[in-house]
Amino acid sequence: MLRFIPSKYTATKYSASSWSNALVGLNWSAFRYECTASAGKRLSRARDAAAEAARFLPEDARLPWGWVENRGLLRALEDRAWREPSFPAQVASMRRLLRLCPDDPLGVRLYLLSMLLDAEQPGEAQALLEQYPEDVSVDWMFGRVLAHAQLNQLQQAEAAFRLAHRRYPKVLAALTPERKSPPRGLDRSAVVVGSAEEAWLYRDEMRHLFVAVTGLLPFLEQVARRMRGGR
Repeated sequence: MLRFIPSKYTATKYSASSWSNALVGLNWSAFRYECTASAGKRLSRARDAAAEAARFLPEDARLPWGWVENRGLLRALEDRAWREPSFPAQVASMRRLLRLCPDDPLGVRLYLLSMLLDAEQPGEAQALLEQYPEDVSVDWMFGRVLAHAQLNQLQQAEAAFRLAHRRYPKVLAALTPERKSPPRGLDRSAVVVGSAEEAWLYRDEMRHLFVAVTGLLPFLEQVARRMRGGR
């Protein structure tokens, strides 16, 4: 049985039979998928059924990743979020997934942050950033810089950049040039934190947003020069 933590659970909001059937189908199909690729379609249908059944969960329910039984559903909800037909629907689905599993071991918040910044919604991006103040990933720290810059908050952008640049000194050098070849032997499946490979991958995904903020990259270069001079 799938485990979750509802604080105001009511039976009227939950269809036990649809949930049980969806979960059984999801678990069985996942097992079959390990044995043969021909079960891929069945797995996809089971994921859809589980995600649909999840609509009966109350808004304040939680699905902790630590309970293995929850992981199939969380992955199903992530898959459904990517297949939503519109940007607002995708954002809403990702936000719901973060409410269900705030620890976010799937990294949904990173995709959501990138989407909000790409859509030039820096206020929403900042609200998301504040939910995970302990995150020190390159996406999060430079995402904070970009959100402040999109809001023309230059002092805050500089402060955020100083923190990000100290932790990831190779990122600015990757962002600045108009063209930059990937590091030789780049393996996207084995990237070391703080490496030139990580910096290039961040550039590949996010440089267009830094360029879109007029004067941002030259401004960050000036800050980096002051930092090298001890200021």
